[in-house]
Amino acid sequence: MFSPWIDLAFVIDIETTGLDYWRNEILTLSVSAMQLDGYNELDKELFQFRPTRPKFFSQESEEIHGISIDQAMNFPEQRKEMKRFLNFLKAYASKPQLMVCHAKWFGKYFDSAFIDCQLFLTNEIWEKRKYIGKTVSTLTMAQSAKVQSESFSLDSLCKHYQIELKHHDADSDRNACQELFKILHSQGANDGFTNFIELSDNTDEKKKTRSKTAKIKKSDNQPSDRFLISG
Repeated sequence: MFSPWIDLAFVIDIETTGLDYWRNEILTLSVSAMQLDGYNELDKELFQFRPTRPKFFSQESEEIHGISIDQAMNFPEQRKEMKRFLNFLKAYASKPQLMVCHAKWFGKYFDSAFIDCQLFLTNEIWEKRKYIGKTVSTLTMAQSAKVQSESFSLDSLCKHYQIELKHHDADSDRNACQELFKILHSQGANDGFTNFIELSDNTDEKKKTRSKTAKIKKSDNQPSDRFLISG
């Protein structure tokens, strides 16, 4: 179960040079900091990363998100931009909080895997873990809630809930994920991996309930415990 002092969510979406998080890299990363109690958005920012391995930039990825290799090579230097991202997390979290994304890929949290791998290769993975402790996916939250959508893709769920979306644009996808999270979290949905976080409450009854439910629910889709996956 998520620790009772988690009260903030970092909602994240990324666009990448491909689907292999060891070989490919993040191009754009959109993040917002949102309070769980009341869903108040505190801040948001878009980060852009110049690829260090442009030879692995796939044509398929460009067709999906519309970012060309020429555009990407004019983005800010990767290490400096990742430092800025870590500073964003640090500005709003003095202890590990929650990361929210949408996609899962072969049972792993796609966005988290890419971020962790990129940070691991620059020896900064432990810095991120000061600010993010658990990761949940709105995709598996929707599955757990048995949402009656034609599929659990981001665009299908946005159509179901009438959420505006410019798909495969990091800012738009992150905002849509945030809106999905608000709806699903307010309905008590979980992410299919752990019991979902309760909003902060100081009543004795809530504390008793928390202690009774503080067990991790294992599932076939449980992410790996290797360093790549947070939460």
